[in-house]
Amino acid sequence: MLELHYNKAAPVSYADLADAIVPTTATLTLRKADDSVIETISVTLPTVSTTLDTGSTAQVLELVSATGVAVGDPYRLDMYGQAHVVTVSRLDGTSATLREALPEAPPSGATFKGLKMTATVAAVGTAQANAMLRWEFDNGTDYRQAQQVVDLVRWPFGDVVTPSDVVERLASMGVDRSDLWCERVADAVNTRIRAYLRSSGRRPDLIADHGDFKIGASYALDLVLAEHNVLVSSDDVLDTRERLRDAFSAEMNLVLSGCTYYDADDDGDLDPTPRATLGTSRIVR
Repeated sequence: MLELHYNKAAPVSYADLADAIVPTTATLTLRKADDSVIETISVTLPTVSTTLDTGSTAQVLELVSATGVAVGDPYRLDMYGQAHVVTVSRLDGTSATLREALPEAPPSGATFKGLKMTATVAAVGTAQANAMLRWEFDNGTDYRQAQQVVDLVRWPFGDVVTPSDVVERLASMGVDRSDLWCERVADAVNTRIRAYLRSSGRRPDLIADHGDFKIGASYALDLVLAEHNVLVSSDDVLDTRERLRDAFSAEMNLVLSGCTYYDADDDGDLDPTPRATLGTSRIVR
C-alpha cells in the first residue's frame, strides 16, 4: 500500500518484475474505492535500451551505453533465451554492478532494457482512504494490468525501520548481508507494524507521530531476523520467535493504550477524547 499526501503532487513508479514486460504504451488512472476516476495521469516509459559489451561477469555487466541507467532501478536482461530481472547497485562509467549475481556470465550482445515506468500524481485536494492506482501497459503483444492501493492522507505514517537500521542491527550481531536483503527485511518489519495497527482498528496515517513505535519496531526487527534464522541469541529458535512475538505485541499495545494523538474521524484535528487509565480496585464485602 502507498501513502501519498493528499495536498501535494507526488512521483510514483511501477515495473513489471513478474513477467519483465518492457512497456511500449502505458496509461495510469487514480480511482476512488468505487472505481470512479479521480484523475488520468501521463506515464513516462523507460528509455534504456542497450546491449552488453565484452568482459561481463555474473556480477558486473559491461554496457555498450549507460545513458539513463540508474542505481536501484530494475532492468530486463535477455541471455541464452531467458529473461532475467536485474537491479543495478553501482554504476562506474559503463560498468554496472548487480545487487545479486546471475547464474553465469552473460554473453556479449545480450540485450539490457529498462522496466520502470514513472508518473506524477497531481495534488488531489481531499484526503481519502482506499484509492487505487491502476497501471495498464503492453509491449505491442502482451497486455498487463497492475493495481496499487493508495491512501491519500494528511500525515503519511512513513517507515519506522530503514535498511540502515537493519545493517546496524546485523553489525551488532557480527552478521553481514546484502543491501537488497536488508531492504527486504526492513519492508517486512514496516509491513508487520502497519498490519498490527490496522488489526487494532487504527489507520496508521491517522496517528500523528510514529516515533513512539521505535521500541516495538526493534522487537519486530529481531523477530523478522529470527524468522530468517538470524538469532539474537543461541536459544531455541521457536522459543526465541515466540518471546519476540509476545514482546512486540506488548510494546505495541502499551503505546496504543496511551495514544492520544489520533485523528479518529479523519478531519485533520487530533481527537481530545480522554482514554481510560489502567488501575486496580479493592472491593470489600
